[in-house]
Amino acid sequence: MIFVLLVIVADLELFRHSDLHRDLRFLERLLLSVLPKHVAAEIREDLGAVVTGQFKKIYMSRHENVSILFADIVGFTAISSTCTAPELVKILNELFARFDKLSDKYHQLRIKILGDCYYCISGAPEERPDHAVLCVHMGLSMVDAIKSVREKTNTNVDMRVGVHTGAILAGVMGQRQWQFDVYSRDVVLANKMESAGMPGRVHISEKTLSFLKGEFEVVPGDGMSREEALRQAGLETYFITKVLKPYPMGTLDEKTEQNGRSGKDDKDSDNSDSDEQDETSKLTGNGEKNFEEDYKARLHQELLGRETKGHIRQQANPLTLFFKDPKLETEFRKIKDTVSLVSISGLPVISIFCTVAYFLVMSG
Repeated sequence: MIFVLLVIVADLELFRHSDLHRDLRFLERLLLSVLPKHVAAEIREDLGAVVTGQFKKIYMSRHENVSILFADIVGFTAISSTCTAPELVKILNELFARFDKLSDKYHQLRIKILGDCYYCISGAPEERPDHAVLCVHMGLSMVDAIKSVREKTNTNVDMRVGVHTGAILAGVMGQRQWQFDVYSRDVVLANKMESAGMPGRVHISEKTLSFLKGEFEVVPGDGMSREEALRQAGLETYFITKVLKPYPMGTLDEKTEQNGRSGKDDKDSDNSDSDEQDETSKLTGNGEKNFEEDYKARLHQELLGRETKGHIRQQANPLTLFFKDPKLETEFRKIKDTVSLVSISGLPVISIFCTVAYFLVMSG
């Protein structure tokens, strides 16, 4: 009987560790869906740290020479009047999912989706000399992507894109509901570049133009006549009219392709097999095993810190170990515990070996 109890306890411990591992992976995925990898790595490093000051740590960093893109759907009201609410949400979800794929292709960091507005940055947290070029390619691709929505809804919906380059402060705001965002005067100007733009065109500032190195053909945009903030800043603007060097020419990705597509494909294939297992190392940026184990141990303690034992003590009878609530007991009995059944079914075999070992020891 004692042996059976030991087997059951071992099974319960196995289930407990399995649940904790599943919780760890879920929390990591959840964290990555809310915060960029570099911010998530910094936050998880501070997990469980003791706060000595009056306020908690603020995760904020400054970045220079960053291109900021704002894009807005023109004619969104027309779509909402021709589509039902579920259809509208589905269309927007498909469109923004396509934008997210484009942001991965063009190395953009998506900041936020605000209604029908999508904005992202390039050049932070990783500095890239081609940040402005990538932002313009992103904007042109977004204008092309909206064409499918225009055909599906039979409306004149279009994209208005504005790009400006400057300095930003990027970080997490809030203590309960984390929100990653970027702040600066240049971010405001990028927003004004979008509002002063034209449907179906990418509107760039003179600061962004200085980083394009002649890879696009432009015409004056005269944004100052349509937006007071641009006039006060004295910011000349331009419209992109033609791509002189198609992607990936003029970007760092061109060098990657020149190194050989076959080698790159092999590397991507190997990485795809282990993407799910490497979520934690992606967060850290260096994949150090000791750091990962330390993080899991601290997160393990956080999960165990819940009042699980006290909750079970309140719900269960300490003598019979049955739930006090008959409904809970009924639901618990309906659960099929296959692992414990396998362990118990192996009890006769283990008992035979124990008996044989006992007699061998006694006879010796």
